[in-house]
Amino acid sequence: MTALNVLIVDDEQPARSKLKRLLGAIDTVNVLGEADSGLTALAAIQKLQPDVVFLDIQMPDLDGLSVAKEVGDKDGLRIVFVTAYDQHAIEAFELNAVDYLLKPFDKDRLNKTVEKLKRLSVTDSSQSQSIQNAIETVEVLQPVTDRVLVKSGEKYHLVSVDDVDWVEAVGNYADLHIGSTHYLIRQTMSSLTERLDPATFLRIHRSAIVNINKIKELQPLFKGDFLLLLTTGKELKLSRNYRDAFFKRFEKRLG
Repeated sequence: MTALNVLIVDDEQPARSKLKRLLGAIDTVNVLGEADSGLTALAAIQKLQPDVVFLDIQMPDLDGLSVAKEVGDKDGLRIVFVTAYDQHAIEAFELNAVDYLLKPFDKDRLNKTVEKLKRLSVTDSSQSQSIQNAIETVEVLQPVTDRVLVKSGEKYHLVSVDDVDWVEAVGNYADLHIGSTHYLIRQTMSSLTERLDPATFLRIHRSAIVNINKIKELQPLFKGDFLLLLTTGKELKLSRNYRDAFFKRFEKRLG
């Protein structure tokens, strides 16, 4: 049987060493390499083209969920989440048929995971959807984010959400507007709303989120709508469907 080519991603050296040692003892597994952060993981996945990524979720620069979201629909790539999350998150992984290792794990549990990976077809399209379902479920359990992964050319980097002026929906993507620059990210508006600080970012339209610190003035329009003028000169419409929540948030800030 063809060996599974594996990449190990964890920001802690002892965790990577343990996983490498246990996987190295399995004849049908070939460890291609290691990565110690989410950003280096993206580069390693592109370079090494592994069959499987053992991916730690909780990492300081870029978490495993963000990595999985970026590469989860890559043809043939299978992801095993390595996590210390509580039972609620584990249930999300189980319900969505995504394999995971709960820290601390042992040899027997790892062997079961490898056996499951062998049975999975690389053409099984349900794997990608299962990963996405699990990501969206577990993201709700995470604290708000202060940085967002963006891609510029062939490189990835992190931008501070404080720099974002507003966000525009583009299908199942979100377009982050920062001054005259914008970045398209693989994120729905609903899931992004869950991750942004509600004290700073507000949904103002079905297809727009705004950083309220970037608002310069409001002008009333017809039928209960308002025009928001940002510090950049950009004009956005505050829909009447989101108007009450918008003004209520400012009442809380003033009160």
